[in-house]
Amino acid sequence: MVLFALLFIVGIGVPPILPNWGGVLTLTLTLTLALLLRKHTKVATALACVSVVLLGMVVNNVNVNVDVNWLPMSSLHDDIGNIFRSAGLTGDRLGVLSAMTLGEKGGVDPALMEDYRRSGAAHVFALSGLHVGILFGIVSMFLPTRLFPRLSAVVQVVLLWLFVMVVGPHASLLRAATMLTCYALCQMLGRDRDSLSVLSFAAVLLLLIQPGWLWDVGFQLSFVAVLSILLFYKPLYALIPAPKWYSDPWWKYVPWQTVRYVWGIIVISLVASLATLPLSAYYFHRVPLLGLLSNLVVSPCAFVILLLAVVVLLTHSTMVGTLLGNVIDILNGTLHRISSLPYAALEDVHINLSQVLLLYVIVIALLLISRHVSSSER
Repeated sequence: MVLFALLFIVGIGVPPILPNWGGVLTLTLTLTLALLLRKHTKVATALACVSVVLLGMVVNNVNVNVDVNWLPMSSLHDDIGNIFRSAGLTGDRLGVLSAMTLGEKGGVDPALMEDYRRSGAAHVFALSGLHVGILFGIVSMFLPTRLFPRLSAVVQVVLLWLFVMVVGPHASLLRAATMLTCYALCQMLGRDRDSLSVLSFAAVLLLLIQPGWLWDVGFQLSFVAVLSILLFYKPLYALIPAPKWYSDPWWKYVPWQTVRYVWGIIVISLVASLATLPLSAYYFHRVPLLGLLSNLVVSPCAFVILLLAVVVLLTHSTMVGTLLGNVIDILNGTLHRISSLPYAALEDVHINLSQVLLLYVIVIALLLISRHVSSSER
C-alpha cells in the first residue's frame, strides 16, 4: 500500500504528457497486459507499478475534483460559537478557542497569531490529528469501551465525522479522520493495523477526491509530519528505557511516568519539527527554533482547553467558561513570552527547491542515525 501511494502521488505530480483519452487507453492496455502476464511475477509487478502512475496521471488530467467545500451543519457551527460567547468567552479567548475547535482563524488577533507562529505553535490552529486524537480520547472517557468495544468504536467514528461536517473539510482534518476510521474498522474486524498502510490509504483516498491537494501546504505538512512520527517516534522514545521497577506501586513510578510523558512530547515535537522544517522554510520563510519548548506547554493546554470546551457545550456553564478562558490566557501569555525571546525564530529564510531536497537528505540522515543508535542500545 505504501508503494502504491508513492507511485500514485508521482503520477499526480508529473506534468501531463498524454491527452485524457490517451492516458485512459494506456492505463487500460497496461492493466490488461499485467493481468495476461500475471504468471510472470516480475513483469506483472512492473506493469502494475506503471499502471498506478498512469492512474495518478489520469486522475490529475481529467480534473476529478470533488467539491469538498461543504458545510452541511453550518447552523450548528454558528450555534457552537454562540454558546462559547454565552459562557463569557470574548476577545482573544474566543478567537483562540474558535480556531482550535472550529477552524476559524479570522478571530485571532494578528499580533497574537504572530506569537504563535514565532514560537512554533501555530500548528495548534490547524485542525488535525492532535485535535481529533484529544476529542477521540475525551469521547472514549464516556463510553463503555471495555464492555462494548465495537459499539464504542462505531459511536466514536460517527461523532468524529459529525465533527468534520460541523467544522468543514480541512485536508489535515480529513487525513486524521480517515486514519482513525481505519483504525476503528481494524478494531471492529479484529485485524492488526499497519499505520503506514493506513496513512497511505488516506493519502490516496484524499487525492482521488481532490488531486489539487497534493500542492496544498497544509496537506504536505500534515502527511510529512505524521509519516516522520510513524517512522521515528518509537525508536527515539526508546532511548530512555523503562527501569526495572517500572511495575512497582504507583507512588514509585509516577515521577518516572511524568518524565516519560515529557520525553514523549519532546520526541514527537522534535521529529515533526525536523520533518516539516524544509517545507516551513520554503513556504513561510521562517524557521521557529523554540518549538520544543512551546509544545511542552501547548500539548497539555490543548487537551485541557478542548476538554473544557466540551464541558461548556454540554452545560453552558459560565464558571467553566471562566476557567477555560484562564487556561487560554495562560497559553497565550506563555507563547508571547517564548516568542519574545532572542532568536525565537530565524526570519527571512529564502530557499529554493534544490535546497529543500538537500535539507531533507540531511534531516533523513539525522533521523536514521538516531534510529540506528536507539536500536543498537537495546
